[in-house]
Amino acid sequence: MTLGTTLDLLYLVIAVAILWVAAMVTWMIFEAALILRKVNRTAKTIQSKVEWLEKTIAGIGERLENSSAAISAVTNGGRAIASFIKARQQAMEDDESTSGWGRKKKKRK
Repeated sequence: MTLGTTLDLLYLVIAVAILWVAAMVTWMIFEAALILRKVNRTAKTIQSKVEWLEKTIAGIGERLENSSAAISAVTNGGRAIASFIKARQQAMEDDESTSGWGRKKKKRK
């Protein structure tokens, strides 16, 4: 191939430039595809971690609900026992204060 005119040289330079631009565009598309693939993998990993975290938080919440119900039952039982003891003490004090002929005893200090 011989270059007959400068116009042939111009066409050759334009062809090489177009080939170079096409190669760069192809390389950029390839790199963009790799980046998007990494982003997709990262998004899947994050999604799985978030799902695990949601399950863990839900499990903790259920455990707290169960333990709060148990604590509520224990506190209600404690209140019942405390009121029973208080009533017994009050009854014992009433029995001690009214002994004999209906006279009240003097309280000791």
